[in-house]
Amino acid sequence: NITQEQCSKADKKEVKQLTINSKSPKILSMNPERRYTLTKNEDGETTLTITDADKFWNVSRYLIIQE
Repeated sequence: NITQEQCSKADKKEVKQLTINSKSPKILSMNPERRYTLTKNEDGETTLTITDADKFWNVSRYLIIQE
């Protein structure tokens, strides 16, 4: 169960990358895997890069990440 307080608003047209405070995050929403990459950073964080925004957001307007 997810509440509104646990969510952050973002404009899907502007979001191209997200820094995730986790070494091994899991994408729980149904966004297609082939439309993004996860890159582990030296500082212990991970960068999510959306490579095809139209198809990435076509499935759902929510992105759920388990840190």
